[in-house]
Amino acid sequence: MPSRDNLRIFWPRQKIPAVLLVDDPVPCRNPAWYEFPHDGHEPVAPISFLEAFADMLDQYDVKGKFSLIPCPGATGRIDNCLPGIGRDELELFLTVVRERIARRCDISPELLTHNYAMDITAWQPLDEREDVWFDRQDLDTMVSYISTALEILTNVGLSPNGVTSPWRLGAAVEDLYCEAIRTSLKAVTDTNHGWYFVHCDDTSEVVSPRLSMCGDGESLVSIVSGTCMDFAWHTQKGRDPDVDLWITEDGLNGRLGFLLCHQSPLVMTTHWQSLFSNGSWKGLEGLREVIRRIDTVWRKDIIWMTPSKLASYYVAMETAVYKQSTPLDGEITLSIEIAQGIDCHDFTFQLTPGFVPTKVFVDGVILERVQTCTLTSNTWYYDEAHNTCTICCDISNKAELSLQ
Repeated sequence: MPSRDNLRIFWPRQKIPAVLLVDDPVPCRNPAWYEFPHDGHEPVAPISFLEAFADMLDQYDVKGKFSLIPCPGATGRIDNCLPGIGRDELELFLTVVRERIARRCDISPELLTHNYAMDITAWQPLDEREDVWFDRQDLDTMVSYISTALEILTNVGLSPNGVTSPWRLGAAVEDLYCEAIRTSLKAVTDTNHGWYFVHCDDTSEVVSPRLSMCGDGESLVSIVSGTCMDFAWHTQKGRDPDVDLWITEDGLNGRLGFLLCHQSPLVMTTHWQSLFSNGSWKGLEGLREVIRRIDTVWRKDIIWMTPSKLASYYVAMETAVYKQSTPLDGEITLSIEIAQGIDCHDFTFQLTPGFVPTKVFVDGVILERVQTCTLTSNTWYYDEAHNTCTICCDISNKAELSLQ
């Protein structure tokens, strides 16, 4: 019978996944200006701000999620025109997103307007906020609405593979929301394995993704953020970012330090308006300091991932079926099967072979033996003290292994 009794699965390369989620980006504008137009917010966010953010991602090899609101403030569409923003300026923003941001981040809509709900037939705003209106809709209406958001992003050359909720949209009707996301991703982007972001958890010691749907070659994963409080939110009012709220200089305290000390996935959420800080960019500089502290203390312990990669890995962890033969003449053969259609990179697991192996093969290809537990793709390590063999390899649906 399939068993996992002798199989222990780790996060990739035995490292802690780290994911940066950036909510609310809009082209060339401050999102707070759309939501609160009469509160004195600086409206224009220059291209140089987007480029500075991209520079920070490059500097520390950060990966994560970058939302893009398809119809900011219910005023226009990013695949057509936005009032007050020239076509050349809009295209330059989208070019930077396509060529720099999307290399490191998944792109998702958040949902259509992050403002008033939109009548997508008449293309006119309704008189209700998007999240309030959405939670009363039937499945077909949800699918049409989400699909429209996805289509706008694909129209500008982006490849969304998940969905971000503005506020708590969909949380109260999550089962229906998940079905609508699954259907929309499949129809618009031909994505069978998607993700969405609506939940935060600011108290648990370990905050992992949640498998919302899985079967028939499809899956949907809820990416849960370990931070509810945005360390830079108050920079919009001229205050300094509270970097220590997320991580202290020694890397051991603050919400992120707490999660790291408990070996929890490190999913953190900030907002475009928080980073912009009404033109001072204090939030962006604070984020750079957060990332620097993580890098200084925890560099060898973490691996930056996008939500889609984290979701695929989590599906593999949750669905892995393991079959092992009886050891014979110093050889074990085994198979590991994961959910259909999942390509899992750096799948890392440990087993107890009962003898000291000298060679490990995956699908007939010999893996490299390393002398420390610092693993990379297609390597393995044997711990003589505990008689355990830890293997890191890529798996696409199923892998056949041999230990000799």
